[in-house]
Amino acid sequence: MNTYISELPIGEILVKAGLVSQTQVDEAVKDAGTRQRLIGKTLVARG
Repeated sequence: MNTYISELPIGEILVKAGLVSQTQVDEAVKDAGTRQRLIGKTLVARG
């Protein structure tokens, strides 16, 4: 079965591309949940 990039969560795409670490994604998920913000926006805000 082929997996298209659009079917993957944004965090997984960014980790596979080497743009962020899994730790950064995990921290962004926690932060996004407490602030009710999208993970992508949280990652951008964190630099």
